[in-house]
Amino acid sequence: MIKVLLLSFFIFFVSSCSSTFSQSDCINADWKVQGYKDATEGKVLADYADYLPMCQKVNVSPDQTRYEQGYLSGVNDYCTKENGLKKGSKGGGYDKSCPTTFEYYLAFLEGAKAFKEAQERHVLNNLTRPKPDVTDQTGQAGGHVQY
Repeated sequence: MIKVLLLSFFIFFVSSCSSTFSQSDCINADWKVQGYKDATEGKVLADYADYLPMCQKVNVSPDQTRYEQGYLSGVNDYCTKENGLKKGSKGGGYDKSCPTTFEYYLAFLEGAKAFKEAQERHVLNNLTRPKPDVTDQTGQAGGHVQY
């Protein structure tokens, strides 16, 4: 369990480092592409505001209209039943970009339920698996070796 948590933290840390938006990105950004990318990464439309302080430092105004166009296109392409089921069945978190009115939501819940049931079966199997008979050097079960 600890290994899974550490691996999850590492993946989250690496992915958050790789998605850093820089001042040069502000200058070179295609805001429609950025909006699409953010939607398919599960970000909410309000996250657009996160770009403003960075871009103001280099006197760039992000194109909100193009960003929103890309974002909505990304939501339509990404928030599918298939992606919801896939994300839920892998134990991933719900992508906030996908409205609960989309089929993504119900599929995500179905996948998350299946994931949880699989985890519970795994735990139950481990708890009910016959334990090997452990004997010490004297041949007595559970005994202690004396020197």
